[in-house]
Amino acid sequence: MEQRRFLLFLVLSVAVLFAWQMFVVAPHNAAVKRKQEQQKALAKSDSAKTASVKTDEAKSVAKTAEKTGDEKTAKTEIAKVEKPKPKVELAPTETVTLGSLDPASGYFIQAKVVTTGAAVNEIALNDKRYRQIANLNEQFRVVGTNRFTPLRTFATAIDVLDEQYAALSKDELAKLELESKPTSTTINWKVVKDKTEFDANDKKIVTAVVFSLQSPDANFEVLKRYSLVKPEGSPDNDHTGYQLLLDLSIHSKTNKTVKYVLQGPVGVPLENIDNTSKFRDVFAGLLDPEGRVSTDSISAANLVEAVEDDEVESWKVKPLRFIGIDVLYFASLVVPQEDQNKTRYIATATPMQVTRAGTDSHSDISVQLHSVPLEIPAGGTVTHKYALYAGPKQAELLESIDAADILDYGRILGFIAKGMLGLLAFFHSIGLPYWLCIICLTVVVRGCLFPLSKKQAISARKMKELQPKIAELKKKYANDKQKLAQAQMELFAKGGANPLAGCLPLLLQLPIFIGLYTALGRAIELRLADFLWIENLAAPDALFPFGFRIPLVGWETFNLLPIITIVLFIVQQKMFMPPPTDEQQAMQYKIMNYMMIFMGFIFYKMPAGLCVYFIASSSWGMGERKLLDRLKPPEEPPPEDGTSTNAKGPPAPKKSGPTFFERLLVMADKPGVSTSAEREQKSNDKNLPQKPKRKNKGKKSR
Repeated sequence: MEQRRFLLFLVLSVAVLFAWQMFVVAPHNAAVKRKQEQQKALAKSDSAKTASVKTDEAKSVAKTAEKTGDEKTAKTEIAKVEKPKPKVELAPTETVTLGSLDPASGYFIQAKVVTTGAAVNEIALNDKRYRQIANLNEQFRVVGTNRFTPLRTFATAIDVLDEQYAALSKDELAKLELESKPTSTTINWKVVKDKTEFDANDKKIVTAVVFSLQSPDANFEVLKRYSLVKPEGSPDNDHTGYQLLLDLSIHSKTNKTVKYVLQGPVGVPLENIDNTSKFRDVFAGLLDPEGRVSTDSISAANLVEAVEDDEVESWKVKPLRFIGIDVLYFASLVVPQEDQNKTRYIATATPMQVTRAGTDSHSDISVQLHSVPLEIPAGGTVTHKYALYAGPKQAELLESIDAADILDYGRILGFIAKGMLGLLAFFHSIGLPYWLCIICLTVVVRGCLFPLSKKQAISARKMKELQPKIAELKKKYANDKQKLAQAQMELFAKGGANPLAGCLPLLLQLPIFIGLYTALGRAIELRLADFLWIENLAAPDALFPFGFRIPLVGWETFNLLPIITIVLFIVQQKMFMPPPTDEQQAMQYKIMNYMMIFMGFIFYKMPAGLCVYFIASSSWGMGERKLLDRLKPPEEPPPEDGTSTNAKGPPAPKKSGPTFFERLLVMADKPGVSTSAEREQKSNDKNLPQKPKRKNKGKKSR
């Protein structure tokens, strides 16, 4: 009985619940759903009406603007009508490393490219010769050392993309979690694909990477492909190993006119700022119609001044062969890969100030390349190819891109500097260290100048011998300068002396010294070349730091080599110059000593390699003068038996033939005199009394 009641209770409960759902809940839900659908339909209708009204209003304003000639307003209103709702996809921030810092990998550089703007963050050289001077454990970075600017090398601003990003509303930016409107240089590009290989140690090396950025309306896409080429030559003769290649491709689904701005090298570093002889320059190679390259440049200091005066000028008259930034030893140059005379896609190149330093010449500068307007048809693609050379300033490397003129050795004496560098490279190629190469270079130069030095020494010796007689003449004609000058000229003629004979050798040596100074001061070969305590022959030797900065002159280290150089200059001066004969000459000598002190201030911050040269040259000059004094002819005539006498010792034996040094002396003498003995004999014969010639009145002798 109880079981029947329980079953009946269950059946009735289920029936009640079913009836409630069928006759109460279901009709209510259906009514609510119908109401929601009606509201949505009403909202759509209102939205469509509003959009239609706005469209009609925009078209009306556009038509009115067209009638009144206001093209700008017409374009703006039409753009409002046609512009679809933008859609922005954000990619993650990544860094892709191309190449390797291992020289064994076969590549010369390592490039780091970031997704932000798909730009180059830095490029480092892996050659062990090219390390950071401030930190020898790090490799030298040619670009990317400026951390105080958001600009990056090869960042590309594209007008079509930036216009669409500028139209984003605040709500859309909030959904994207962006504080400000993005641009094509600040938004993250998407990494599409990369190309890798493996070295001998199975290390992965990325050799190419492709970045993509799509416009918010999905009708426009830009691809940037970075790649490296594995060089076949050595780091000293194959420029392709220092190039990062960029292929910039722009694709459009509709007819578009596009322009872009390509950022040039940013953060090319200055080394040894207090002692360098050159700062940053924007350097451009311009093509004429025949394909010849002419160069133009502007320094950082001049560019900063032009920016202040709003007088920055663009290179826009001629097509570009290359353009970029160069410093003392390195350069970073953008090189279009197509002949701009035939396919010109760079309209202008504008120098720019990146960051300003306390000293204008220390400021970071760059350049921006502005493209010509590009007409892209619907479904079409335009591709431009560039190479970024980031490497050392060596003639063989730069000649391949027609940029050899960036090596500024001087227009007048540049050939001398190049010749000196050629000799330096030759000595190093046979295994000599660079400090010894400099000494060998000194020996070659002074050896070639030996005949001139010999003439100068002879003239100085004769002038020294005539000093007492000159002093007597000055006393005798103290009140008559005209007679004094005439008497001095007669004395010089009788003594065989020429007071100007020592000037000609100095004038001839001056171009050689200037050429050597230029060559050694800008030779990248001396960078980080060591010698004794010196770590870098291209910088002051810096024996030890002071621990403070000396005001006015700005010295921070004790440099020993410049002091040795000046001391040798003073010793050489005292050795070569005759003693003063009057107060006026003594005053001149004092002034010259003061000049030596002034030269000490100039030389104190000279590169150690230059000081090594001058020390070797001064040492050679003093030894040469001592040698010439020892080989000078005796004052007394030799006896008739052919032996020479010496007041301080026994007779000297007869010479069997000319020595090596006598042959060198002959080079500076007149033709017809072969040895010093013959010269002495001829000189003495002139002083001997001559017998009268006998008249030949008889027959000819047989």
